[in-house]
Amino acid sequence: MSASRPPEGHISAEERRKLLIAIGGIALAVVPTLAAALYLVVGLSFSEQSALYKAQVDNALYQRADLIKSDIAAIKDGLQQSLSDRSFEQNPTSALQLIPGGRQFRIIPLSDMGVASLDPEDYGLSSLVLLDRVRKTFETGAIGFEIIKREETSQLVAVGRFETPTQRGVAIATLHSHILARWMSEAPIGQFNLWQTFDDAPSIQISESAEFLPTGSGGPIKRTIEGTPYILGLDVDPSMMPSTPALPFLFWPLILIGLLASYWVLILKRRADLEGDVKLILDTADSRDPIRLQHSELSPLALTVRQLASNNRSRMRRSGAAAIQPEQGQDIAAREPQTPQLIASEWTTGIGAWVRLAESETEAVEQNALKKLAVGVAGLAVRSSAQSFVVSCLGGDREIRAKTCFIKALLSEGVDVIDVGHVPTPIAHMATHNGTSSGAALVLQRDTKDRLTLGALYNRQWVEEGFWQKITALSYEHVATSSNGRSIKLKLDDDYCDRLSADMAMAENLRITVVCDSPITLSIAEQSLQKASCDVRSVCLERGFSESEAQAHFSGHEADLHFVLNSCASRLTVFDAHGNRVRDDHIFMLISRDALARHPGSDVIIGYKGSRILSSFVTSCGGASKMVDSAPHVLQREMAESGAIIGGDCDGALYLRDRWFGSDDAIYGGARLAEIVSNEGPLTDLIAALPETSLSVLPLGDKTPLHDALLALLSDETSFAGARISQANGIRVDFADSWAHIDDALANDPTLRFEGDDDSCRGRLEELVADLLSQKYPELALPTPLPTMSTSRSP
Repeated sequence: MSASRPPEGHISAEERRKLLIAIGGIALAVVPTLAAALYLVVGLSFSEQSALYKAQVDNALYQRADLIKSDIAAIKDGLQQSLSDRSFEQNPTSALQLIPGGRQFRIIPLSDMGVASLDPEDYGLSSLVLLDRVRKTFETGAIGFEIIKREETSQLVAVGRFETPTQRGVAIATLHSHILARWMSEAPIGQFNLWQTFDDAPSIQISESAEFLPTGSGGPIKRTIEGTPYILGLDVDPSMMPSTPALPFLFWPLILIGLLASYWVLILKRRADLEGDVKLILDTADSRDPIRLQHSELSPLALTVRQLASNNRSRMRRSGAAAIQPEQGQDIAAREPQTPQLIASEWTTGIGAWVRLAESETEAVEQNALKKLAVGVAGLAVRSSAQSFVVSCLGGDREIRAKTCFIKALLSEGVDVIDVGHVPTPIAHMATHNGTSSGAALVLQRDTKDRLTLGALYNRQWVEEGFWQKITALSYEHVATSSNGRSIKLKLDDDYCDRLSADMAMAENLRITVVCDSPITLSIAEQSLQKASCDVRSVCLERGFSESEAQAHFSGHEADLHFVLNSCASRLTVFDAHGNRVRDDHIFMLISRDALARHPGSDVIIGYKGSRILSSFVTSCGGASKMVDSAPHVLQREMAESGAIIGGDCDGALYLRDRWFGSDDAIYGGARLAEIVSNEGPLTDLIAALPETSLSVLPLGDKTPLHDALLALLSDETSFAGARISQANGIRVDFADSWAHIDDALANDPTLRFEGDDDSCRGRLEELVADLLSQKYPELALPTPLPTMSTSRSP
């Protein structure tokens, strides 16, 4: 029974034919060249000239080796005869006459201590080589030979052991130099040379002339002389070597034709096949007819094109159905009850990576919305490399139930899930590096208005709005799956704490107070800092606490640093040892300077809330800065593209790629600040050395009419002559000595900021905005005075 045809039709590739063509192309290039090389080798091996050459070399080596062997045997016999005659002690001259080529005969008496009893200077044994030969001969009794080099001459020496009733020792016979000269004399075929071998050392070359240079192109031909410690070498005169046979002219066209044919098969034909495959894919995009491609690598492209064409036809049918008469449209609506407007009413896009659910009274509504969203996630998984997703949540029992429902929906749609449990976002971000190769994660939590929100990481970075648009668009196309997805649970809390503490290098222990409204986040921050050798006091406050409420817990408790974390540990607020609020841009300066000290020349990414002095400060630390939209996905994308080691919005969010994962991890940011303070001194002293500006911050979270009016006012270029207005992540108006920034309407906690080079510069800009506001919106006004942020300086 034949298998059912897939929705896109059968798409196959001719892998075997492609492999055979590739092998044939390579063979066309290689075979003619190998044939030519084989012809040259065979022709050289079997030619008459080569045979004559080999016979001459063998004969020369044989004759010279035989000469050396006979000389050595004669010398050995003569030395043995001279030592067997007991009169050699009284008449060394008669003993010398028995040795062929003997020039000098010396007797060296030795005691039972052997060479140790010998004073070399008494006998002129200045050569260590000769001394070693004396030792070996005395120990073994065998006659040995040694070639001693003195200045530019070489002498052959024979050493034998003797033993008489009165004494024992060794006799040294020095031979005439003409013996060595005869052994290494030049022959008609080339120059002979000699190597002496050793049992425990490399062989050495012996040459009669220091100016001797080998003349053979392939090095000397060597042969071991049996029964001797010598190897005979022959450097053949190049004029005596056989000439290389010429390559017939026929081979050259064959080689050229083979190369051209190989180029056509491997390059031109593959390019033509590739063009043909692409044309076939495009021509058959709107059909389900089976196709056979030349390149299997294009099969996913063909599948994707057919799926896109099918989706496009579906959209056209739905748009056509909307134009049909109402009575005809009723049946279509019954068959297709889901519409894109349903998702649009349930989920609202936040800033970049997050979507939030409209306020609902029951958990059932939330769970149904999550199930629909799971369909879109499954559709994305099929069409991309993200086959598995890390899933986490933060909150209480409601959030855990929502996560459980979401995971079940994903599994039923065939999506693999890595459940990391109830953790803050830094651990979910770490899991994308450890738990899944796709680097994708989904994070469930609630915002400050108790609305269910869902954030996403893709390729280990926060996603942008287009990701959720794709998810919602795919939520109406169920993916056919043959089985449910797989699920695995990972507990990474201890792993995160161990990694963070192992990264810290504390010079001394610090006392730190940590304040947060999430017990889970607070516990992980406490464990991490304690493992980094800090004394930590943790304070858990009610959700939505204010900075003043947090500061109330600092008094009466001595600490070097006070940290305030948001519930998901993505934003860090710092207070010094006196409980004074430290500006976020000053914290950013300290950590940037520390990171640039290890990575000079690196980039630093700054959000539009950053101080005007940050760029010059980064430059003074050896880095380069760039100001961009402070949305999380924009900051991470810019850091990835530029290779920046740190980024931040100067509003509590820090992204560190120096020694960390590049995520907005407030716990790690606090730990890095603690490391700096531990090694460099109190925070107040470090802040006092940084450049200072005048800054005021007005929260606008509960002032919606004022927020809307200020957005319209600051976007009007006619009201701010000579200013540069930037519309990214809100609106920023820059003057030469001051600037103002307001967050856009999607921000969770929008603020209005004024900064000037000093108080008067900031005051002038505040007055200008207040006057324009009173003129255009008389019913609204800025509060006076605006809350300022000043740095506490050491006395």
